[in-house]
Amino acid sequence: MPEPRFVAAPAPELTGYHPEAQVYTEMRPEQFLRNLGPTGRFMESDPHFINEDYGFYVGREHVEYLKGRMISGQEIDPLFIDYDPFQKKVVRHEGRHRALAASELGIDRVPVIVYFYDSKNYHDVEDEDGRVYDESHYISLEELGEGRINSALRNLGAERTYGIAPSHTAARRPTHRRDLSVHVGAYRRRA
Repeated sequence: MPEPRFVAAPAPELTGYHPEAQVYTEMRPEQFLRNLGPTGRFMESDPHFINEDYGFYVGREHVEYLKGRMISGQEIDPLFIDYDPFQKKVVRHEGRHRALAASELGIDRVPVIVYFYDSKNYHDVEDEDGRVYDESHYISLEELGEGRINSALRNLGAERTYGIAPSHTAARRPTHRRDLSVHVGAYRRRA
């Protein structure tokens, strides 16, 4: 059986979303989950179970599906975090099931895109009617500066990479639509 690995899909919906405010990183899947903190609550009637280590609901069938993709070397979208570097906290995220599947398979590192996000709204841009554009919450890397970026990545336990790491890149071959990853957050698709 081939060694399981996390093969990052190109995911232009993610890498093209606010490229001025993102850093492509790698981190241990367990660290990604710890960064999110506990979420959800357990209800006996729920068909999902709660993961005791990290405190969130898990669809076992979905984790098994993702593990199968990792074992067969199929592409999967990178995980992502919206991180507020001023408050030093994760604001939004996507990828708990992918991280858990990778952890269960013993995969050492997963690709994570960190978007720098201002949850205090200091970067808001309003239209002529006073409505705030959600996209204006993102902070450019230039504004943050190298020191603050590196500090944020250390806080997250992330290792900075530049572009997609070769260890995650699949050999490019023709793929059918059903082979492509479908794990992009809904609000990223709207962008």
